[in-house]
Amino acid sequence: MPIKWTYEKIAEEAKKYEMRNCFKSGNESAYNAARRLGILDKVCSHMKHLHISWTYEMIGEEAKKYKTRNEFEKGSRGAYRAAKRRNILDEVCYHMTPVRISWTYEMIAEEAKKYQSRRKFYEGSRSAYNAASRRDILDDVCSHMTPVQTHLYILEMIIGEKVIYKVGASGEVEKRINTIKRNASLEKYGEVYLLETDKCLIFEKEILTMGQPYEFERKFKGSGEIRQFDDETLKFILKKYFGVDK
Repeated sequence: MPIKWTYEKIAEEAKKYEMRNCFKSGNESAYNAARRLGILDKVCSHMKHLHISWTYEMIGEEAKKYKTRNEFEKGSRGAYRAAKRRNILDEVCYHMTPVRISWTYEMIAEEAKKYQSRRKFYEGSRSAYNAASRRDILDDVCSHMTPVQTHLYILEMIIGEKVIYKVGASGEVEKRINTIKRNASLEKYGEVYLLETDKCLIFEKEILTMGQPYEFERKFKGSGEIRQFDDETLKFILKKYFGVDK
């Protein structure tokens, strides 16, 4: 007969192990019950911290274990945070059941107060941000934040015969692009495509989902928004967002 895992039983079982992977391999039933109940961090608080360098593939495999983002965050916080840092949360959570919220003005305004920039607001509470954008109240609820990022841009970066693309949103495009060039340290660059819009963060995220991440050996700020696009996808992006036929 299957064991009905209570908090007390799970906590007692977890005490037998010094690391999470040992807990999982030693009693997967108890481990999975802790994850489902959202108490994994609590019952494993005595365990040694195991640092994991999460790759894109590892994050994707981990995310498949969960049905909602809330379960993913509670059950595998390291993978969830790595996905947020690399801006691939939408990609690895595409199979999950979306949580629908009917955002009122008051709810949006209260949510917006948690953030000091529109980018942080968008990344931290995309549903509220999009609701604000649809209702044309972004300027109102974001009045306390640092200045809006007004430009969407794509920078062509050339490595040998390969062309990759840095996708970004910024209010100081020239300064941002110069920083990317300095950090990437490449010999050649191509075109820069620009669009001035108050929806630059939304468009940036849409474009990032269309390409494949390109991994630099050395990480730097902004390297997580570098993508490879096939010819048809690139043509579609340039036409739709920048009005360019290529």
